[in-house]
Amino acid sequence: MKPQSFDDVHSFRVQIDSVDFTVTITDRIFASEKDFFYLPHNHSVYEIQYIAEGTCQINTQKKGYTAQKGDIFINHPNEYHVFIRPKDENVHFTIFSMYLAFEKEQSEIQDPPCSSRTLESLLNSRYHIHDSTGKVEELLLLIHNELVQKRFGYKDAVRGLLTVLLTKIFQLLIPVETPTVQDKKSLNDSDRMITIERFFLFNYHKDVTVQDLANELYVCSRRANQILNEMFGCSFTRKLTLTRLEVAKFLLKNSDYTITDISSMCGFNNKNYFNTVFRQEFNATPLDYRMSSKTGSSNSSKS
Repeated sequence: MKPQSFDDVHSFRVQIDSVDFTVTITDRIFASEKDFFYLPHNHSVYEIQYIAEGTCQINTQKKGYTAQKGDIFINHPNEYHVFIRPKDENVHFTIFSMYLAFEKEQSEIQDPPCSSRTLESLLNSRYHIHDSTGKVEELLLLIHNELVQKRFGYKDAVRGLLTVLLTKIFQLLIPVETPTVQDKKSLNDSDRMITIERFFLFNYHKDVTVQDLANELYVCSRRANQILNEMFGCSFTRKLTLTRLEVAKFLLKNSDYTITDISSMCGFNNKNYFNTVFRQEFNATPLDYRMSSKTGSSNSSKS
C-alpha cells in the first residue's frame, strides 16, 4: 500500500491470553485496488488484512490464492507477498490492513499454557482463514468510525475493539478441539517449535549462526542442533539454507529483481554460491527456474 503519514498512524497495546501485542493501524484503514502497489514486498511484523469487498489474487512464498470477501489474510514476518492486479478493469476490492507484533519476553508470563497456545496458532497459521459470521467486518467498521470521528476517549474505544477483534481472529485460528491443558513435555516442545520457527522467519536474510538460535532456546549450540534434528530432521545450516531458497523461489517467480539482488536479499553473500546451491537443490539454475516459472504462468493464463 502507499506510505501513510506519521500523523495517521496509531499503535495500541492489547493483551490476548496473557500475550501482549502491539497493533498498528492508520486512520484510513480501508484501501481499494488503486491504493496498492503491485511489487513483492515484506514486513518485519505480521500483516493481517481483511477482504471487505470484491476479490483479489494474493501470492506468497509458499502458495497463491484468490481472496474473497470475508477472507482474512495473515502474512508472516519477512515473508514476501504480492497482490496481483486484476485483469478485469471492472474488478475492485477493498481491504482492511493492520500490523501485529509481540515480544518473546512478554509471552512467557502468568499463563504459559494459554500464551503458548495463542502464539502457536499465530506462528503456525495458514495464510488465510474465513469469517462467515460477519463479526470481523462489524468490528472493523466500528474501529473505522471511531478513528474518523475522534470523539472523546476514542483511543480507549479502539483499543477495546481491537482486543475483541484479535480475540475473534484467534478463535478462528485455534481449533475447538485444541486442549487447554498440556503436560510439561509437550509444552516445552511447543515452545521450542515456536521459537525455532520464529527465529528462521525473522532472520533468514541475516548472517546468523547456530549459537544465535541456541541463545534463543537457552541451550548450548550442540543441543540446539540436536533439537533441530529431532524436530525438523536437519541441521541449522540446512534449515537456514532451505528457508532462504524458498524465499528466492518466490522472488524469482513473482518479481523482476535481478538474480544478484535476490541472492543478497535472501542472505546469500555470493551470487556464484547461490547459483550452485539452488541448482543442487532444484536441478535448475535460478535463471532457468525464473524462465520456466514465467512460461508456466503464461501457459496457464492462456488455457
